[in-house]
Amino acid sequence: MERGGQPLFPSPPLLAKVNLLGEGVCVDIGGYLEKVRSQYASGNATEHSYRHALHALFESIDPGLTVINEPEKPEAGMPDFLFRRGYISLGWAEAFE
Repeated sequence: MERGGQPLFPSPPLLAKVNLLGEGVCVDIGGYLEKVRSQYASGNATEHSYRHALHALFESIDPGLTVINEPEKPEAGMPDFLFRRGYISLGWAEAFE
């Protein structure tokens, strides 16, 4: 898994949970990259193969956030993810390979 002689992803020892958002909030970037690396290495990954990893990354940002993959009857087109807090929609995201 190299491009131009350089690895596509850093080696696992460089990956960790990173506190980007303040006290007690850690984004699991290491877990996300490890899942993506594993899917990519299978040689059969598609755009949808990475969604589980992205879903987990979004949830690690804010445990109080509800992340819905492929929401039913969205208010904004056909997004891949819907973010809610309670019954209030906060945003949408489209994932690309």
